[in-house]
Amino acid sequence: MKKFKLSIIIPTWNRKKKLIKLLKNILPKLEKTDIKYQIHICDSYSSDGTQIALQNLYGRNHKILFHNIKINSISRKRNEGLKNAKFANILFLD
Repeated sequence: MKKFKLSIIIPTWNRKKKLIKLLKNILPKLEKTDIKYQIHICDSYSSDGTQIALQNLYGRNHKILFHNIKINSISRKRNEGLKNAKFANILFLD
């Protein structure tokens, strides 16, 4: 039986606390399943330390990918996540 594969795309900007809370809630649940996943955090150079906090918490986790998009537009962030998604099943969390 094939493993289910999922790309999760999270557009964000200056929502460090909410993003970390979200990741701390979903990651343990994902790890308990047989789902092969990757998470794309699509930001726009947040000034609240989002990128540094994620690097400190998940820096070595190859399943969590961080992308900075110059223009702070949710549609551009979603498109960047789609462009980099490895799997055909897509979940947007925005």
